[in-house]
Amino acid sequence: MFSTPRATYTVCARARSVVRADQHRLSRVELNEELTPVSTLLSLVIEWAQDRGVRRCAALLLITSLVALSVGSARAETTPIPPPPLFQLFLKGGESIHCYGEWTRTGHRVVFTVPLDLVLPGETPRLQTVTLPESRIDWRRTERYARSVRAARYAATRGEGDYAELAADIAETLGRIRETPSPEERVRIAETARRRLAAWPARHHGYRATDVRQFVAMLDETIARLRQATGDHSFDLALIADTVPPREPLRPAPTLPQVIEQALDLAGHVEIPTERLALLEATYRLVDERARALPERWTRDVAKRLEAALAAERSADQAYARLTKSSLQRAQRLAAKGDVSGVEALGPRIQQRDAALGRKRPGEVSALIAAVDRELQAARRQRLLRDQWELREPLYRAYQRAVSPVLECFERHGAALEAIRTLAGPEAKRLGKLESQLVEAFVALARVKPTPDLQAPHALVTNAVHLALTATRSRRAAAASANMQVAWDAAAAASGALMLVERARDDIARVTRKPSFP
Repeated sequence: MFSTPRATYTVCARARSVVRADQHRLSRVELNEELTPVSTLLSLVIEWAQDRGVRRCAALLLITSLVALSVGSARAETTPIPPPPLFQLFLKGGESIHCYGEWTRTGHRVVFTVPLDLVLPGETPRLQTVTLPESRIDWRRTERYARSVRAARYAATRGEGDYAELAADIAETLGRIRETPSPEERVRIAETARRRLAAWPARHHGYRATDVRQFVAMLDETIARLRQATGDHSFDLALIADTVPPREPLRPAPTLPQVIEQALDLAGHVEIPTERLALLEATYRLVDERARALPERWTRDVAKRLEAALAAERSADQAYARLTKSSLQRAQRLAAKGDVSGVEALGPRIQQRDAALGRKRPGEVSALIAAVDRELQAARRQRLLRDQWELREPLYRAYQRAVSPVLECFERHGAALEAIRTLAGPEAKRLGKLESQLVEAFVALARVKPTPDLQAPHALVTNAVHLALTATRSRRAAAASANMQVAWDAAAAASGALMLVERARDDIARVTRKPSFP
């Protein structure tokens, strides 16, 4: 792209000679202070091209582009303040929603912001974020309106400037035709300019599409004449489809009462309770703050409607909070007892209560039912564990009876093993009796057949007896030889025996205890 001043200077320099030579014809064109339509200029250029030939037509193309550049520059100097970026979301039911700025589609929802005040050019009103299911939106009409908004903002901000640059660039390109000696190269330059010009509207929101089409028509005729100069009498029309889609008529910015009415109606479509309550509260504050600017009777009516809607939302919040709390507490109690039927009955009860409340919190009810389902799985697991425990209870009791003499032996001789651990005894005559009882316990444990879940605790008991027996024998050997190292070995074995027997006692109690819900 060439900047506007530079392009204007270049076009003037290259077209000056042609303008002087044809001054008597140009005097017939009255360029008054008002902007001359490009269509009129194009018709004149085509007329002149027929009289003066291809070379003259190329120069007049530069003049036409220069005038277009002047038009673009004049309009750019008076560019108005761009309109607010108000889009429309059209619902499938026929309603429409003013939204400020473009929306965002995420998952199966559309997120957008609605104005909660007057929408004025150059100012950003108070906004509220809202989420709706995308299935409720008429996307074809919504996208069509969005294209209209984007085109209007482009026209009000960058359209004239970009169009002026296009005209200057095309003029600069076509100016090379007069200086190009090769007829084939002239054709190539003209065709390049034609392709670029024809594609421009589709890439710029359809701006000045009619004017550009007229430029293209002029270039088509010029290219045909340039081809004749090369001896090529064929006519190759490079068709480019009109890619500017139909648009939706733009609507004016809403009035303050319309903003408030829209917020009230929109609250009925919002599914997320927190968003609905926030929208109603923000609308109520708006009515309260702008009451003096609104009709008095209408304001009272709207305030009553908002108060009723807010009271209903808050009441629903409290009712569903109570339903959630009571249902979860009951589900947990029933699951702890393994009452599967009781937990299953909670689902229909929740749905009945939800229907009585008007089904106002579908998301919360779905989450509550999912939580109750998790408690149901816990209840089924709890019931299965209790059934398993009932089947194994006789085996557990038999095992406890079999190992209880061994555990009682540790309780009776715990003081002796503690004395060995601390190298404080016991008396030598007690060691023989302790050894004989530990041998009997070891033999008794070898005859016990534990259930699979008791094998690990049984191994702990067996190792505890083995260490206690080692400690007793080592202590007696240390006493016989007065060897401190052997005494320390006995102390280590006694310490391990005491630790293992305590752990085994806890594990046996855990496995054989009747299951309870954590």
